[in-house]
Amino acid sequence: MTMAAPDNALAPVTDELATVRRALPARVLRFVRRQPLGTIGLVLVVVVTLVGISADWIAPYDPTANDFAAMTQPPSWAHLLGTDQFGRDLLSRIIYGARTAVVVGLSASMIGGFIGLVLGVASAYFGGRIDLLVPRARRVDGFSADHHGARRGGDFRHRGAERDHRDHDSADPALRPGRALECPLDPRGALY
Repeated sequence: MTMAAPDNALAPVTDELATVRRALPARVLRFVRRQPLGTIGLVLVVVVTLVGISADWIAPYDPTANDFAAMTQPPSWAHLLGTDQFGRDLLSRIIYGARTAVVVGLSASMIGGFIGLVLGVASAYFGGRIDLLVPRARRVDGFSADHHGARRGGDFRHRGAERDHRDHDSADPALRPGRALECPLDPRGALY
C-alpha cells in the first residue's frame, strides 16, 4: 500500500530555502561591517584572480612580444604604463603576472598550512618532547619571540653584559647566542 505525500510536505523545505537566500545578503553585509580589512583583502584576492583568469582577453598586447621601436617609452595612450627595455608593454606583463602571483600565493599557503597541520597533529598526539620541540622549530634562521615581539610593538631593551654569560653557558637551547634582546611585555620570551 502506498501513501501519497500531502501537498504541504514540501512547504518547510521551501520556506527554509527562502530563509537561507534572504539571510545570505545580511550575512555578507555583517561580514563587511565587522571585518573591513578582511573584506578589502578578499576583494583584492578576487580581483587579482579574475584579472589572471581573464588576462587573454583584457591585456592590450602580448606580454612577450618585443617592439624595438617602442623601447623604454614613458606611459602614453598606446602603452598605459609604458614599455621596458625590450619594448614589451608593462601593463600586459603585470596582467599576465597576476597568474603567477595567484599560483605562488595559493601554493605557499597550501604548503605552509599542510606543514603546520602535520606539526600540530604530531605535537598534540605525541606530546612530551615533540610538544616542546615543535614551537622551537621556527627558530631555524635565528628568529625568536624577541623578533616577533617587534612586530607587536613590544618594548625592547638590551639585556646587558651581566646576563649575556647565560647565553653561552646554559645547557638550555632556548638561551643560545644571539638572544641579546628581550621583550619585557612578552611572557613567553624565555619559552619560545
